[in-house]
Amino acid sequence: MPFPSQSINPQHPAKAEAIYEHLRQDYYVHINKYSDLLQLEKRFIKVPKREIRKYVSQSYDSKSNPQFFNHLAVEKVEIFCPFPQVGVKKLALVDMPGLGDTRLGDTERMIKALAEDIDFILLIRRPGKKGTGDFLRKEDVNLYDVASQALKEKLPLKEWVFMLLNQDGENEQLSLDFENTMPRKGIHVKQCLKANCKNSTAANQVMEKVLDYLTTNMKNLDKQYMSAASRDLRNFQSWIEEKLAEVRQAIAGYGDIETEYVKLREQFLPKLYESIEGFREKLRAELSQPNEDFKSQVNAVINRCQKKGDIPDFIDIEMWAKREGIDGAYFRAIQQMRPGILKHFQTMEDGLKESHNQTKSELADIFINLGIGGLVEAENTDFLEAFAKLLAKTNNLPNLARGFQFIASFEIMYKGFMQSYVWQKISEVLPADPMKPINTPDNIDNILTNLEQRHQNAIEVCQKTLDKLGVSVNRTKVSMVEEFADHITRAKGVEQEWDILLSKNRSQIWSQFQELEEQKELQKQWFALVDEALSCKEQL
Repeated sequence: MPFPSQSINPQHPAKAEAIYEHLRQDYYVHINKYSDLLQLEKRFIKVPKREIRKYVSQSYDSKSNPQFFNHLAVEKVEIFCPFPQVGVKKLALVDMPGLGDTRLGDTERMIKALAEDIDFILLIRRPGKKGTGDFLRKEDVNLYDVASQALKEKLPLKEWVFMLLNQDGENEQLSLDFENTMPRKGIHVKQCLKANCKNSTAANQVMEKVLDYLTTNMKNLDKQYMSAASRDLRNFQSWIEEKLAEVRQAIAGYGDIETEYVKLREQFLPKLYESIEGFREKLRAELSQPNEDFKSQVNAVINRCQKKGDIPDFIDIEMWAKREGIDGAYFRAIQQMRPGILKHFQTMEDGLKESHNQTKSELADIFINLGIGGLVEAENTDFLEAFAKLLAKTNNLPNLARGFQFIASFEIMYKGFMQSYVWQKISEVLPADPMKPINTPDNIDNILTNLEQRHQNAIEVCQKTLDKLGVSVNRTKVSMVEEFADHITRAKGVEQEWDILLSKNRSQIWSQFQELEEQKELQKQWFALVDEALSCKEQL
C-alpha cells in the first residue's frame, strides 16, 4: 500500500514536513518490523525484564541504523518492582520522554500524566563538558512550556518542579552557568540541585531533599491546588449555567407549534372568506340570467320531442276509431301523446343534478386548496358529503356541521319543481280530463293534422315555460351557496369553530406541522437534557 502524498500548503510547513517524514521513515518504512504487535483492540502483554528495553527504547548500530521497532506499537509501559523500604507504598516513578522523541503523541501524554498522576517533576540535565557550550537549548525551554500547560493557573509549575544538574567532577562551572541562565530563559524551579548521579549516596540525598520538601509542603500544595480548582470549577459552573441558559432560550423557539399555528390560522381565515365571497360575487352576477347549462339541456330535450314517434300513426287511429269511435280514437291519441312527450323531460333530472354538482365541486375545490382536503379522502362533491359526516361526529362545531350538511344534501330536482309546470302546460294543449269535451276533427286525416299541431304547440309551450324557469335554476344555485356561506362564515361563533377545527387537525391540514410536532418532541427531550445538565452541574 503506497504511502499518502504530503498535504499541500499546510498551516505550519516545517512541522508538517517533520511529522510527515517521521511517519514515513520510522512508522511506514519499518512497519513489517512491528506489524505483528498491532491488533484492532488494545491489549496488555507481559514481557520478562530482559526484554523491556526492546519495547521502551531505541538502539543504533555502528552505522546509525535503528535496531528496535517494537516501541512504535507501544502506547504505555508499566514496570512494577518492590521498594527496599517496607513501609513505602504507592510510590511511582514516571519516566516521561522529552520532546523530539521517536513516537507521536508524547507531548499530549506528558501533559495528561503531569495533570493527573504526578506530584512533582524532577528535570535532569547534564551540562556539557567544559568548553562545549552545552547550555540551555530550545528543547529545554519548549519542554518547560509544555509542562506548564498541565496545571496552568491552578498551581504554578515552579512550586513542584526541581532541576537536578548531574555533575561529573568536570562541569561544576558549567552547572553554575546553567543554573544562572535558567531564569533568563523563563525556567523557574523550586530548587536547583546538584549531584553526581553515578554516586548512589549523592543520588539518594537528592531524593531525600525532594521527599522532605513534599512531606512539608504537600498539604499546602494540595490546598493551593484545590482552591484554584474550586475557583475554576465555580467559573466552569457559571459558564455551564450561562451556556445552558442560552441553549434553553434557543430551543424555546424551536418547534414553536403555537406560534406557527396562529400565523397559519390568521392566513387561512382571510383566504377562506375571500374565496367564498369571490365565489358568491361570481354567482350573483348570474342571478338574473338563465342558466346556460340548463338551456342546453332544454334544447336537447326539445330536439328529442320533435321526433314524430310520439304521434300515433294512421293505422292505429283507424283501428281505435273502429272499436271506440272517432271521438274515442282522438281522445286516446291525445292521452298517448302526453306521456310520450313528458318522458323526454325526465332526463333533465340528471342534467340539473350535474349542473348543481359542478357548483358544489367548485366549492369543494376552495376548501381542498386551503388544505381541508387532508381531513377526508374524497374529492369534488364527495368531499362535501364526507366532510359533513366528519363534522356530524363533533358536538362543538354546530354552524360548520349545519352548513356542510346543508350543501352536501342540497338537490335541485326536475320532479316536484319543474315537472309541475311542464305537465300543466302540456295538459293545456293535450287535455287529460276525459269529462271535458274536446272538438274532434271529422276524419282521420284531419285528426293526424290536428295531432301534429297539438304536438308542436305542446313542445313550444314547454320550451317557453322552461326558458323562463332557467332564471330560477340560477337563483336556486345562488341561494344554495348563499345559505351555505352564511352558516360557515357569518353565523355567530363560527370563527371560534374554525379555530377549534384547524387547531385540532393542524397536522393534517398543514404538512409542516408534522415536522413541527417532531421538533416539539425533540424540544421536550432537549429541555430534559438541559435540566439534567443543570442538575449534574449542581453536583460538581
